[in-house]
Amino acid sequence: MKPIYSSVFAILTALSIFGILTISTQQVHAPRECGGCDEFKKLTNEFEENVINSITPPNSKTSVYDALPIKDYLKITNDFEDDLIITIKSRNVTGGDKLDKPEFINTYTENVLRIFPNGSIPVLLEDYLENVQRIFGFGP
Repeated sequence: MKPIYSSVFAILTALSIFGILTISTQQVHAPRECGGCDEFKKLTNEFEENVINSITPPNSKTSVYDALPIKDYLKITNDFEDDLIITIKSRNVTGGDKLDKPEFINTYTENVLRIFPNGSIPVLLEDYLENVQRIFGFGP
């Protein structure tokens, strides 16, 4: 009888160790938290809508989404959103109270102003970026 108990005990011990290692590995590779990302995504969607509404002629029957500047604008805005979320997630690993403003925010600003240099877009952009800085606590 002793060999059976020893074998069962060895198997249970091995399974327990395997389970503990599996749980530990999953926690290490779990996605990082992104404080403020949901609010940022909502803000970005609102900003996109405001930009499109501000350049769409009243009672327009054509789709403004097919216009080249809008396609370019939506692409750089989506890329900006992805880059910022990745940056925030990676910085949450190291911590820090005040985050430095990533350089690509300046690049994004330049690209948007290149596409829409006039009208209400620069004012909308300034308001949007102030809210982004508020959400993520970027320093000057």
